Amino acid sequence: MRTGIEPLHPEGRLDDAARILAKQGCKSLLVVDGEGTVVGMLTETDFLRRLEATTFLELLMRLVEDEGVIAHRCHDTPVSEAMTAPAVTVALDADFRAIVSAFHAHVGRSMPVVDDRGGMRGLLLRKELRPCLPLGGAVVRLGTYLHKMRGSTRGSPPRVSNS
Repeated sequence: MRTGIEPLHPEGRLDDAARILAKQGCKSLLVVDGEGTVVGMLTETDFLRRLEATTFLELLMRLVEDEGVIAHRCHDTPVSEAMTAPAVTVALDADFRAIVSAFHAHVGRSMPVVDDRGGMRGLLLRKELRPCLPLGGAVVRLGTYLHKMRGSTRGSPPRVSNS
């Protein structure tokens, strides 16, 4: 779990949020209200959705064609209009089964860890769970495992390696 991260606030602007995400090396960040309660998450996917792009390559092409449109959509937009809310969270004292179930509830790569009042305690990254998934002698990467559990038809099927 990552701790000591700088959260975003609903009234902040997307251009500032992008700088904070990049500075902290994150692909998503928690959004908290004035009391520090987690009210949402802002992810790279939320940025793409707000900028009406489906992929980063498409976004890059749009930047080349007309950077003013992108700047306008970020500068004038508060985080609250682009964030995913409510955030799917996991309790600080959650067991492994509860954490995996929470990750099944959304497609994100990270999840806020909260105390009993909903206050931010950290950010749990999906990739941090990989070492915890020995399943009957097979090691299953969490990303492909969740892909299978969600019944997604995109990409290749989940792979299991016996080792």
